[in-house]
Amino acid sequence: MEGQNKKIKEKYENVEVSQKQSIIVEGSTTNLDEITRREEQYRALVDFFKKDIEIKTDLINLSPESIDEYSEDSRMNYLDKLFTELKNMEFKFKEIAKNLNMGLQSENSLNTYFERATDTLSKLAYGYNRESLQEIYQKVFTDMKPELLERTKQTFRGYTMQGGLKAIPSIINDVDSINELLHIVHSSIINDEELLQSMPILETKKNTLGYDIILYGEANEVSKEIFENFPIDLDVGYTDIVSMKDRALMMVRDRGYALTIDIDSSNKGTIDVRYFIPKICNLDMVKALPGINTSSITQNGASGFFVSKEQNISETIFNFIDSVPTDMDIPKSETLTFSIDDAKSLATGRKLSNIKELFSEFKQFIKSKSNVQKLKGEDKENYDQSR
Repeated sequence: MEGQNKKIKEKYENVEVSQKQSIIVEGSTTNLDEITRREEQYRALVDFFKKDIEIKTDLINLSPESIDEYSEDSRMNYLDKLFTELKNMEFKFKEIAKNLNMGLQSENSLNTYFERATDTLSKLAYGYNRESLQEIYQKVFTDMKPELLERTKQTFRGYTMQGGLKAIPSIINDVDSINELLHIVHSSIINDEELLQSMPILETKKNTLGYDIILYGEANEVSKEIFENFPIDLDVGYTDIVSMKDRALMMVRDRGYALTIDIDSSNKGTIDVRYFIPKICNLDMVKALPGINTSSITQNGASGFFVSKEQNISETIFNFIDSVPTDMDIPKSETLTFSIDDAKSLATGRKLSNIKELFSEFKQFIKSKSNVQKLKGEDKENYDQSR
C-alpha cells in the first residue's frame, strides 16, 4: 500500500497546474481522498450526459398521436402516461442534483418546480377549458420561451463566481417546461468552472503566454488528439478540456470572454460541435463563424452548431477557436463596458491577482480621464505639462 501511495503521490506532484487546480498533498491519505473525490465528480458528469440523452429521447417518444384523441378512454390513458413520465423525469433530475452535489437550495428549487409542473398538468388535463393533448404536451414538456433562452445566456457564463450550478435557483422560477429545465441544467454544467476543474487530471501543459492547458476525465481519441496538438502559440487564456467516452467539453478563456465548446463524437465518422460565446466582441466576426445561429446573437452572447469530419477535428477546432473574437477585436468606435460586478465575478481563484491589477489600472485611467475633462484652456495645458 505504501508503494502504491508513493506512485500516486509522484504522479500528481509532477502535474503543474494553477493554485486552484493543484492537488494539495498532506500525506498519502489526503491525496487518495482527493483522487477519489475527482473520480466521483467525473462519474456524476458522465451520468448527467447519459440522463440528458434519456430525457431528450423520452420527450420525443412522449409526443401524442392522433389515436390518443380518438376517445375519452384513449385521452385519459395518454394523460396518465404524461403524469407517469413527469414523475420519472423528476426522479432523474433529482438524481442528477444529488450526484453533482448541487446543494440543498437547488434541490429545494427542483421540488418546487415539479410541484408546480404537476399542478399545471392537472389544471390543463382536468380543468374547465379542455385543451388538446398536443397543447398540454407542449406547455408542460417541450415549449421553450425565447426570453428564458436569453436569460440562460445571461446567467450561465464560464469563469464567473455564480455562473454554474449555484445559479440554478436564481432562474428556475422562470422555467415552465421539462425542456427548459434540461436546458438550464445543461448550461449550468458546461459553464461551471469549479465542476469541470474538479475532474481527474490526465495531462497538462502551458502555452507561450504561460496559461495552463489541462486535460481532465477519461481520455478518448478525439480529446487526446486535441490536447496533444493544441497549438501553444494560440492566443488564448486558461483552457480546460474535460474528456468522456464519446464527448469532450472545452472552456477557452479570453475568446469571447469564455468560449464553451461541446464536442460529441458518438456518431461514427463525424463529430457534432456545439458552442456558446457569452460576449460579442466583434459582431461581423461572430456572424462569420461556422454554423452560427444568427437569431441567437444578442448582447448576452451567441450559439452555434456545425459538423466536422473525425479525421479533421483538431484542425477544425483550432481554426474555429482562432476565429472567435477577443477584446482586441472590438472595433475602435465601440466602447468596451467593464462593470464592477464583472470584475468581482472574474476576480476568483487563479485570475484574482491579474484581475485586481487590471481593475486598479482601469479605475486610475477613468479617474485621470475624468480630471482631464474637467479642465479647460490653460488649466488643461498646465495639467498636461505637469504629468
